[in-house]
Amino acid sequence: MREQVWGLLRRFMEQIGIGAHGLVRSGTGDWNDFIQFHARDLRAYARRGESSYNTAMALYVLPRTAALLDLWDSSRAAVIRKFTQASWTSGPVGGC
Repeated sequence: MREQVWGLLRRFMEQIGIGAHGLVRSGTGDWNDFIQFHARDLRAYARRGESSYNTAMALYVLPRTAALLDLWDSSRAAVIRKFTQASWTSGPVGGC
């Protein structure tokens, strides 16, 4: 189970990731999948679309996840903390 959780966290950090505006990319799903139907180019939306709600959830969940990870693997918890800090403490991309 621990490896499955870690695999999901790695997928989030390495494949879904953060978009150009500092928000979590939407990929093929968002809190409101209906939004994607308004995109002119679904492939571009899947590659570059970003989600403010998914970002808010990540900012709430990731620090708590790191605290739980500390119980069984502090090095992986540090990876989560580093990702969170690098992604969201430097301000908006481009100084906007």
